[in-house]
Amino acid sequence: MDAKSPFELLPTELIEHIGEALLNSVQNNSASLNEVKRAILQVRTAHTLTLVNTCFNAIFTPCLYRQLVIETSDSRHSFLTYTSRNPRICSLVSILLFSEHMNGSRFHNINSKTTDLDKILLFLPNLTHLRIWKVICWKRWVQPSFGDQAADLTSLSQLRTLEIIEPQTMRGLCTILSSILPQIERLIISGMELKPYENGSLDIYSSLTELRFLTVRSTRFTFEMWLDGIFALLSTKKLEVIELDSTRTFTMFSQPYQFVRVGRLDRWKETLKVFRFRGDPMEVRLREYLDKILESCEIVDIQELPVGQGSEDGHSITM
Repeated sequence: MDAKSPFELLPTELIEHIGEALLNSVQNNSASLNEVKRAILQVRTAHTLTLVNTCFNAIFTPCLYRQLVIETSDSRHSFLTYTSRNPRICSLVSILLFSEHMNGSRFHNINSKTTDLDKILLFLPNLTHLRIWKVICWKRWVQPSFGDQAADLTSLSQLRTLEIIEPQTMRGLCTILSSILPQIERLIISGMELKPYENGSLDIYSSLTELRFLTVRSTRFTFEMWLDGIFALLSTKKLEVIELDSTRTFTMFSQPYQFVRVGRLDRWKETLKVFRFRGDPMEVRLREYLDKILESCEIVDIQELPVGQGSEDGHSITM
């Protein structure tokens, strides 16, 4: 009888602890990478763990498929051709990070007339978090993948979080996700361009009737140009958490600023529980308004950074 390897002698709980520690270490030590590269690195680490032996494979396969990363035509084809035929594996996916890179290129598939997003979503019944990265191929006039109507995605009953990373355009996104936007409770937008009044964007914000958590991470310039528009378009009456970070490197400014109109948050005075802000100092009127409107909040965390803190190599502009 062959002797067991040291790994096979370890208790399952200890193996799980070691593996999770390794995955967390990879995530923490890759802070300099963008969100997509961190996700890919974590997937590769989990894949390596599944190859140690059959015991590790059984333990870490759920970790491997917890977040599915699809960013090239090859990965889309592979999923639709092979992975989608395995309901057990598909049921393990709770997070999907989707993009439409062309293979071997830093550019995106701008000439595509369709998207595989809706096709892929239909195979992921336990999805809770949809992350969409830097997609610019959706045009308002493009027909959805399934005939003249958008796919019915209401089977994704657990999907509650929509995250849009580095948005290039959101045209057509509302059409694709129209059946699930009303159930979204958490919206996260991270990137340079928000453009809430762009074709398609308006419908997205106005369809989020159950939204409770809003997180926006961008630049001061984008906040001044677009953030108030996002608040104006939101149809939800249930907003509980607002988290804003305008420290992304872009341009330095030398005077306080106002990123929302005074009075804009009045309709959520009774529902807001948490308000967090990190960015350049605000104008006095806005700060006074926030102090008043947020009196009933359970958590108020406002960090006004010194002017110019967000960028050392940006252009200095006096507003």
